[in-house]
Amino acid sequence: PFEYGRVNDCRHGLVQVEKNGKWGVVNLQNKTVVPFAYESVGDIAENNPSAIFVSKPDHLWYVYNIDQQKEMGHGYFAVGNFTDGITWARVANMRVDDNTINRALSDDNAPQEANFAYVIDQTGQELIATPVPIKLMPQIAASLKKSGMHVLSSTETKRLLLGLSSRQRHYPMGGVIAESDWDY
Repeated sequence: PFEYGRVNDCRHGLVQVEKNGKWGVVNLQNKTVVPFAYESVGDIAENNPSAIFVSKPDHLWYVYNIDQQKEMGHGYFAVGNFTDGITWARVANMRVDDNTINRALSDDNAPQEANFAYVIDQTGQELIATPVPIKLMPQIAASLKKSGMHVLSSTETKRLLLGLSSRQRHYPMGGVIAESDWDY
């Protein structure tokens, strides 16, 4: 008999496998890397990952830190794949402010919650404390890498978003620029 019920493709030396109705991850030596305790396991998107997303019966995604062999942070409604140690993650009932910057960064000029998320690292730590546009993750990731991958202060976040939205923001002639659009 086979040891596993289902086996997915090998990616970066790791394999998602199902055993007795629960999913986990094994390495090429068949050593368990993520225990068989989950409803599903996220994609293995990068080489030597320190973390992977796992799903529980509550249908939320949790960061499982492979190095520390434990879940980190809280559950997320939707997640991306880790790239260079960071990704986007959206919580249920997330609120996105309807302001000039978010409107400028939105495709349809109205911020929709489905297009925004938090930026987290492989420990589940939110690096930016406000939802940002998912489509800007490459630029945000580059900026975070340049700054040393630390948690951004509200001023650093504001500067980052003002910089990313500078070409898309428009103000009426003779209008007053909102306090939130100033960087000082």
